[in-house]
Amino acid sequence: MKNRTLIMVGGPDSGKTNFLARLVAHLRDGDGKLRAPDLPDDIQYVEEALAYLMKGEFAPRSHNTTDELSGDITLDVREVDTGATATISVPDVSGETWDEVARTAEISRQWLDRVQHADGALLFVRVLSELNVTPLDWVNTAPLLELAGPNPAYAIPSQVLLCQLLRLLQENLGTGLDTRPRVGIVVTAYDLLDTETRSKGPLSFLRDTYPLFAGMIDNVDDVEIGVFGASVVGGELADVAFQNVYLEGDIVESGYVVDDTLIPMEQVGDISRPVSWVLQFQNST
Repeated sequence: MKNRTLIMVGGPDSGKTNFLARLVAHLRDGDGKLRAPDLPDDIQYVEEALAYLMKGEFAPRSHNTTDELSGDITLDVREVDTGATATISVPDVSGETWDEVARTAEISRQWLDRVQHADGALLFVRVLSELNVTPLDWVNTAPLLELAGPNPAYAIPSQVLLCQLLRLLQENLGTGLDTRPRVGIVVTAYDLLDTETRSKGPLSFLRDTYPLFAGMIDNVDDVEIGVFGASVVGGELADVAFQNVYLEGDIVESGYVVDDTLIPMEQVGDISRPVSWVLQFQNST
């Protein structure tokens, strides 16, 4: 079977590192569709992130420079039901790198090659991130901008940056593939949403919170898009009561994924579900 390559894309504080650490624990010790019993030795930063989760803390956000590669991991994965195997390469670039790519619409030749040779991607969006930038209220903000001068500086809204990243994937992902590449949108920290919002699904959340980005998802034809909600531990570790319960259990039994590619949508404990879907394994659902 040909090697299948997956890239992870997301700005700072998008939840990539904690998701990857939790995914590695699941592939090694979990009972999901995918297994990776023999993990490589050169995954120090993932092991460090996993160590945080094991002691009841989320891994802190990395502060790598825009030129620094925060990890290049190769996982030999086997699909449990069919025995199908694949080598998944996960070049996990720092959030600052992808943020700069989205802002400038420029990407190095090295990383463009990675995107073009990938079979699929996971694009991460974090719920209630402190780094989220909402669009300006132009009606009420206009007078203030006039006082600021002819060229006021303001932050680019998060949904615009997400659109830029999705456009990069749309135009370059999977060059030469004989099938449409897939992009899984992973809404992380899904447990932070209120019960009603969670019940409507991650795609509904995106439509309410990032309408421009959701509109692009609905109208992209070059790639197939699936939306997932993810909670790597199943709750808020800052809640002492939840943390105590979590620490008494097994990390591979915590957390969940909400699969919004299905009708009706489904909540599963298999944290590898978005990976299986993106890589188009036969039994990804």
